[in-house]
Amino acid sequence: MVWAGFCNIEQSPLVIMGPNAHQTQGLIDNVYSIGLLPFYNYLQQQKQVPQRQAFTLCEDNALVHTSLVSPKWKESQGIIKFKWPSNSPNLSPI
Repeated sequence: MVWAGFCNIEQSPLVIMGPNAHQTQGLIDNVYSIGLLPFYNYLQQQKQVPQRQAFTLCEDNALVHTSLVSPKWKESQGIIKFKWPSNSPNLSPI
């Protein structure tokens, strides 16, 4: 499995997820810390994201995204998550 992010005209490098990516701590260690935060910091340096409140993460309601640990980690990093309605697999904010 791979992870990638994009914002405006920028795109993150692909992050190849390890075998424990389906677990919350694996997602934090392998995706959020290696892919999401460096990409966010790059966007801030490029002035595309002027402040943490301007950055909204869009992800589905998979268990690893909504467990107790994952939202707390995102909150500790100042990352705001888009409120994705449940039972809406075809809804796309893009």
